[in-house]
Amino acid sequence: RTPEGLRLKQTPVAEYDQMKNLEVKDDIVLDDKSNPLEGIHSQQFQFEIEFAPEKGTEKVVLEVLKNKDYQTTIWYDVNTGILHVDRSKSMAAEQAPADHMQNGTWFKFLEDYTAPVAMTNGKIKLKVFVDNYSVEVYAGNDTIVLTELVFPYKDADLLNLYAVGTPVHATYSFATMDSYRKDNTDMRNLSGTLADAKDQLERGQGNYTDESFKALQDAYKAAFAAAFNPDSTQNSINLANYALTNALTNLRANADKPITVTPEKPTTVTDIYDSTAKPVVSETPAQAVSAASVSSEGTPTAAATGLGMTLATAIGALAGAVFTNRKRREQE
Repeated sequence: RTPEGLRLKQTPVAEYDQMKNLEVKDDIVLDDKSNPLEGIHSQQFQFEIEFAPEKGTEKVVLEVLKNKDYQTTIWYDVNTGILHVDRSKSMAAEQAPADHMQNGTWFKFLEDYTAPVAMTNGKIKLKVFVDNYSVEVYAGNDTIVLTELVFPYKDADLLNLYAVGTPVHATYSFATMDSYRKDNTDMRNLSGTLADAKDQLERGQGNYTDESFKALQDAYKAAFAAAFNPDSTQNSINLANYALTNALTNLRANADKPITVTPEKPTTVTDIYDSTAKPVVSETPAQAVSAASVSSEGTPTAAATGLGMTLATAIGALAGAVFTNRKRREQE
C-alpha cells in the first residue's frame, strides 16, 4: 500500500549484503567537475545513493561499465522526475543485438529506458546492482525497478558520478561483491583499515609530524589503488592492509610520547590476520613500525631473514607486485 494506491514492490534479497566485500561510504557534494568514484574499477558491485536536488540542479548521473569509448548511463532528470537507464552508448552499434520483435513489442537494444520517480521529502534514493551483464536500478521504495541486459567490454570497469547544474549534497555507499575477482580476493579487513585511515586523514594533520602524516597519505593511496586493481592478489591486498595499519600506528606514535605497541611481524603475509600479537615497545617514533622483509616474489617472509623493510619499501613492494601481475596478465 502506498499513498498512490497498491503497488508491486520488488526488493533485493538480504543475502546480497553478505556478498559485500570492499565497501566505501562518503558524504559528498556532487558537481560536474569532480568524480568521487575515480580510481574504482569494478564490473560487479552494489551502489546506493541518496541526494536532495537544489534549485537549479538539472540531473544526477552515474556512468557504469565505462571505458574510454562506451558506458551505460543511469541518471535522474530533476526537472521531469524521470529515471533513465541508457544503453545507447553501452557498446558499438555493429556489435549490439539486432532490433527485433519480442512478446509483441519492438525491442531495440541501444536505447534509453525510463520510469517516473517522485521525490520523497525532497530526496531521491537509488539502489544499483551491476553484475557483469545486468544493470538493475531500484527506486521509489522499490516500487520502481529498471532491469537491463548489457554486454560490456572487458576493460569497461570504470565509474563516473556527477551532477549537472547546481551542485547537490549526496551520501553514497559502494561495495564490490565477492565474485568481483576470479580468485575471490577477501578485502574485508582492508575495507575497515581504509575507513579508519580515511577518517584519520580527514581530521587533518593536527599535532602529528609531517613525515608520519605524509606516510599515511602515501599508504592510503597505495592501498586504495590495490583494492580496486583487478590484478591484485590476496598477498598484495594483505600487504596493503599491513602497510596501512603500520602507517596508522606510526602516525599515532608520533603524536606526543614516542611509546607504542605494535604486533610482531607475522611469518608470511597470509598470516597477518591470524598471528598472535606480541607487544613491542619502541623507544623512538621511528621504531614504531615493525620491521618487515620481502622475498624475491614481493611477498613478506619471516622477519628472521634480517631484511628490514620500511613503510615506504612496503608500499613500493606492493606497487611492484601489482605491476608484475599486470605484465604477466598482458603476456598471457
